[in-house]
Amino acid sequence: MSRLFDSEIVQKEMDEMTETYTDLMMKVPYFAVMNREQREEVINDIEKLCDKQEILYSRATLMNDEDSEKLKQNFKNAAMDLGIPEEMVGLSIFKEARKVCQTMRDNLDKLL
Repeated sequence: MSRLFDSEIVQKEMDEMTETYTDLMMKVPYFAVMNREQREEVINDIEKLCDKQEILYSRATLMNDEDSEKLKQNFKNAAMDLGIPEEMVGLSIFKEARKVCQTMRDNLDKLL
């Protein structure tokens, strides 16, 4: 039986997520002083990260191995650390994240 993290595709996507996350953590503190284009880039990166996380989470829910169970638990723990109730953690959380990104995008002009 294959494990989630044995997949080269999963490993590559996790590397890309780490890179995007690291880049975002360097940019987000400066969001308030960015111009519109820079803010749009940050929002695009957040959406890209959410998309990749949703795919990874979906893969984990389809597999039944130790890696998948750990990953799902890590998602739950991270969400709960952010104050998100445990019962909200799942694929629906990514839909909510997209709504937040869209709200940010809709309000870009008000933020400048």
